[in-house]
Amino acid sequence: MKIDKLTISHILLITGLLAVMAMSCTAPEIPAQEEEPEAIETTDSPEEINTDLIVSINLDDVIDWTEGEETDVEIPESLIYSVDVENIDPEAADKLGVNFVYEALVPTGEDTYVLKEPGNPAAGYVEDEQGPMLHQIMEVVSGRIESLEDIELTHRTFDVTRPSDTFRINYWVEVYLMKSTGHGEEVFVDGPYITEAEVNEQGGIVPLILR
Repeated sequence: MKIDKLTISHILLITGLLAVMAMSCTAPEIPAQEEEPEAIETTDSPEEINTDLIVSINLDDVIDWTEGEETDVEIPESLIYSVDVENIDPEAADKLGVNFVYEALVPTGEDTYVLKEPGNPAAGYVEDEQGPMLHQIMEVVSGRIESLEDIELTHRTFDVTRPSDTFRINYWVEVYLMKSTGHGEEVFVDGPYITEAEVNEQGGIVPLILR
């Protein structure tokens, strides 16, 4: 049988259409997009879920330094701070810890000129209208006063004695709650003893009285 060019074109066209139809039938389906879950509303009010502690620090009093010493600047010998902690759940812990921490700047007795750009002397010195300024070198002296008491004692007082020749004191308060997990005791040496706190309660060491 003789097949002309027109017939061959028709056959190729039909074959292409069948291939396209087959591909469309076997193409994978695109999965439907899942719906986002609805937001769940809460009925808790801010007052019910707020557990942040509120801490306030106040300078209550100062104690003057050495009486009769002449100075152009009145620098106190010690400072009396009070710390109040609020918004505590009394059932959250057994003890309330309040640590008063400070860092004092104390002169070392040495002086230096200060470069505008550390490591680059060509940049010049820190200066005022008189020229390069001489700076006193300071060291940092740290201190910590700890107070661990019953959780009901939310008002604490701290007597901060300044290190000698202090220029400046930076301070802050650390607050923590402590819940007891039980107590135990191991005895290694059995004998009569008394603690230093108990010795202080009785007014010191009591000497032996010979009869």
